[in-house]
Amino acid sequence: MRSGAFEEEHSPFLERQTRDLYQFLAGPMSERRFGGIVAEWKDYLKLFRNAGTAKAVGEASVCYLWSASAARNIFAQIPNARIIMILRDPVERAFSQHLHARALGAVKGTFSEHLRAGLRQAGARFGVAHPFLELGLYSEQVARFRALFPADQIRIFEYEEYRMRPQNVRADIFRFLGVDPGFVPDLSVKELEGHLTVPGVPRRLQRFVRPLVSRYRQPPRMTAEETELLKDYYREDTVKLSNMVDFDIRHWLSFPVQ
Repeated sequence: MRSGAFEEEHSPFLERQTRDLYQFLAGPMSERRFGGIVAEWKDYLKLFRNAGTAKAVGEASVCYLWSASAARNIFAQIPNARIIMILRDPVERAFSQHLHARALGAVKGTFSEHLRAGLRQAGARFGVAHPFLELGLYSEQVARFRALFPADQIRIFEYEEYRMRPQNVRADIFRFLGVDPGFVPDLSVKELEGHLTVPGVPRRLQRFVRPLVSRYRQPPRMTAEETELLKDYYREDTVKLSNMVDFDIRHWLSFPVQ
C-alpha cells in the first residue's frame, strides 16, 4: 500500500513503522514483531526465512480480505495457497474496531461520531474512518477469492463458532492445512488483546493504572439507534453472503442491543 493512500496524520507513524520493519528484515528476525507493510515480493519472502522445514507456513492480515488487489496478487505468486477466513457479525466487528481504536488512542470521539465519519468518508484515504464500515462488507470480498481459488483451498468460519468452540475450529483448520489436528498450541499469550489507554498517565505507568480504572468504569455500549443504523447498512450484503457460506448467519441481522 502506497504511503500516499494514507491520511497525512498517519505519515509519521507509517514512516517509522516502515523503517523499523526493514531493520527487522535485515537482522536475525529472532524477536517477535507485529505488523508492517511489505511492498516487494523479495522482502515478503524474508518473513519466512526462519521457517525451516515446517510443513505449513503462513501469515495473516485482515486487510487481505478487504483489499481489492490482495486476492489477485496472492494467486499470482502462490496459486496453491490455502485461504482461511473467520467472519464476524459486521455490526459487532465495527463496534469492536471502534473500541480497539479508542484503546490505542486513535479515536477520541464516541461510537456514533466514528460511525458518521465512516459514512462520510467512504472511499477516502486510509485512516481511522476508512476503511471502517467497509471492512464488514464481506460478500464482494469473499467473492474475489472464490473467483480465483478452487473451493477446496478456501475455508470460511464464523467468529462466534470459533469463540464458543475454539478447539473444534482449530482442529478443523489443522485438518484443512494437512497437519496434526490433535496439536494443542500455546494460547496463553494474547498478542493483540486491546488495552485501555488512560489519558494523562505516562506510558510506563499505564499497565499499573489500567486495572484500577477498568474496575470502576462501565464499558461502552451500542445504542439502539447505532445498532439499527449498522444493521440497515449491512443488511443487503449479509443476505448476499448467506449464499456463499455453509453456516447460518441470519442472526447477524438480529444483533441484540447490549
